[in-house]
Parts: sequence; structure tokens; C-alpha cells
Amino acid sequence: LFVIDQHAADERIRYEKLEDSVVNAKQMHRTMSSDGSRAIYASSFRTVGRFVSSIPLEPPLIVRLEREQAILINKYLDFVELWGWRVSQSDKEFSSFVVHSTLAVFNRPPPNILSSILEFATSLETVSAEQHRKDVIPNCVFDLIASHACRSAIKFGDSLTVSESESLISRLALCRYPFYCAHGRPSIIPLLLFTKQNKN
Repeated sequence: LFVIDQHAADERIRYEKLEDSVVNAKQMHRTMSSDGSRAIYASSFRTVGRFVSSIPLEPPLIVRLEREQAILINKYLDFVELWGWRVSQSDKEFSSFVVHSTLAVFNRPPPNILSSILEFATSLETVSAEQHRKDVIPNCVFDLIASHACRSAIKFGDSLTVSESESLISRLALCRYPFYCAHGRPSIIPLLLFTKQNKN
């Protein structure tokens, strides 16, 4: 006998659907220039799928980095900009940068833009092959997807019909990780184990 948390279950279903959409779209839309060295930018950023986009920062974010961080950002600037962060280096100081726009998921930017950029650049440093770096997705994308899945999922106390409940269970069974929501809360909890007893 199991108890299913309808909010956690629906959140997991929604999260995996959105995650698949972003990952698949990323593989299909590598917006690089003909020489493969720079990301293409037009008046509006070409989105990666329907969910990830770039939004301008008004005013722009001015940051001062440690020298090692500045070297890291410069090294992977093309990949950073491919995801919607538009960053320029100050002409006056090597470690000063201006962030003109940021990655956003469903028009929501990451809570800490600078930390997200640095985390992404650091993750690229661990990938040895150049072509594989194009497949690296920023961790903040998954965090924002999880947040959206949570906010849009069935709420605690929402009434479901029998058919809606059956559909929820069926879709949860198809998930890669059905036992937990996107934030790690259990979606399925066992209560009792029924076994056959020999008749005496």
C-alpha cells in the first residue's frame, strides 16, 4: 500500500518534460557563427527551445572579479554568451566586467547572476573536449526549471477525479526518477506490505 504525494508527483512529471525539451532543443539549436568561434546575436536572442531566453539588465550589472575568475570568463566567453549572458570586459581594468543581459527560464533570471555565470564557466573547465563543451547546460537552468515545475504543479488539497488520479500515476510511472520531486521530496511513500499467509 502506497501513498502518493500529488504535488510532488506532478512536479516530477513536469520537471522531466521541461528538462527533456531544453536538452533536446539545445542539441538542435547551436547558434554559432560560420567559423564556430562566436555566438550569433540579433535584435532578439534566438532562444534555446521555448523556455530559455535572454533578457536585458537595466541597468547593466557591473562586477569586479578575482584575476583567476576573469581569466576563466574570458576563456569561455563564447559558451557563456551562447546561453544568453552578454558580458563585456572593461577597457580600463582586466578584472572588471559588465553583464548586459542574462539567461532566463520562463523570463525568470537566476537569483544570483554572477554566481551562475562563474559556476557554468567552472563546469566547462572540467570538460576536456571542445566539442563536448557545447553540450554543457548551466546548472541554473535546471534549478529554474524545477522552480517552474513546482509553481505550476497540482497543489496540496486540490481535488482530483479518479481518472485524473489514474493519469497522474501512469505518467509518474514513465518518469526516470519517479520516487522524488524535482527538489528531492519523496513522491511515493510505502505504508504497508501485504503478504500471503499460509492457512493453518
